[in-house]
Amino acid sequence: MLRNDAQHWWQGVLQLLGREAINITWEEFSAEFHKKYFPQYFCTAKELELLQLRQGNMTVTEYTRKFEDLCRFSNVCQGAPAAFEKWKCIKFKEGRREELLTYVGPMEIQNFAELLNKSQLTEGCIRKLVAARTNQKNLSSRDFHRNLAPQGRNFKVTRQLDLGKQSYSTQPKLICAVWGKNYGGRHCLLKFGVCYNCGKSRHIAKECTRRRAELVSPG
Repeated sequence: MLRNDAQHWWQGVLQLLGREAINITWEEFSAEFHKKYFPQYFCTAKELELLQLRQGNMTVTEYTRKFEDLCRFSNVCQGAPAAFEKWKCIKFKEGRREELLTYVGPMEIQNFAELLNKSQLTEGCIRKLVAARTNQKNLSSRDFHRNLAPQGRNFKVTRQLDLGKQSYSTQPKLICAVWGKNYGGRHCLLKFGVCYNCGKSRHIAKECTRRRAELVSPG
């Protein structure tokens, strides 16, 4: 069904041919239609585009849609259907990505519908394989970093002890303002009247009876 400019064009063709539309065969109509809307230079450009077509980043479905669209303009399409089917399979396989060609190419499929089905199934399997490998890689990476990281209560206790040691080691030394001595981090007890030996008051270390008792050994 032709409308607008196409209808005007067709009426002009019928006048030039001097025939009624009812007497025109499909082959005659197709020839006139292609001369008008698909001139030879256009078909040649499309055929060259088909020969250079590669799948690249397209999915199998996208690649097939583009491939089928360009095939309509190929001179091979005008030949015998059997020859065209074989050529179509060869050209379709030639333009696919390397990983698809590696799996499906050796099958030597010469039926285009079967070739398309195998290609789509193979693409799905490859995607699942890539996803599984990526997931496994991510899990391995997380395990690796988890093993490097300190774990559990023991680390916390050890860390706290280390921090305690560090804090202790960085404390300033306590120097007695009266005697000018360092008592190992303790305050001078003399001003409190406390014995350094037993810690009790009212006497000093040299007067401590506990110290004297320890120095005198029995027998």
